[in-house]
This record gives sequence, C-alpha cells and structure tokens, in this order.
Amino acid sequence: MTSFRLVLIFLFLSMQLNAQSIDVSGVIFEKGSSIRISGAQIVNSKNKTLILTNGMGVFKLSASIGDTLIITKERYADFQVVISSDRDLVIQLAKSVQLE
Repeated sequence: MTSFRLVLIFLFLSMQLNAQSIDVSGVIFEKGSSIRISGAQIVNSKNKTLILTNGMGVFKLSASIGDTLIITKERYADFQVVISSDRDLVIQLAKSVQLE
C-alpha cells in the first residue's frame, strides 16, 4: 500500500510541474518582411490573458506548456501557436485579403 501512495504522490507532483507557468517572450513581424507589428493582440486561450505587442512588436506573458496563443491584428490573418517550450517566439503574420 505504501508504494501505491508513493506512485500517486509522484503522479500528482508531475502534473503540478507540467502546469507551472513560464515566461513566454516573442516578436511579431509582417510575413516576408522585417516590419514589426505593434498593437497586435495576443490571447492565451486557456487562462484568457490578453496583452498587446509594444511599438517594436515585442511581447511577454505568462503561460504553460501546451497553452495556445491566438494572435490577431486588423488587416492581418489570425494566427495560433501552441507553447512547447520557454524559447522566444518569432511570429510572422500574413496580410489578409481585402475585398472591395
């Protein structure tokens, strides 16, 4: 019975470690160029945290491995990325097609 409890405790602690928040930083560019996109909205779909990129297209937020970030900006196609590590993100947004 004691080893069963140890296994349960180990599993619980493992799940807690996976759920820990990490700082995620990145920069958003216009696809195919070096133009940085300021004012892009970034939402963590899991915890609903919302931030905007700064004037240089840079952002930093707290997330967990497996969280999905949704990036939106007027005149650009929406973009989603799943957090897989604490590495900096470089995201390129494509211009959306404007119908007249």
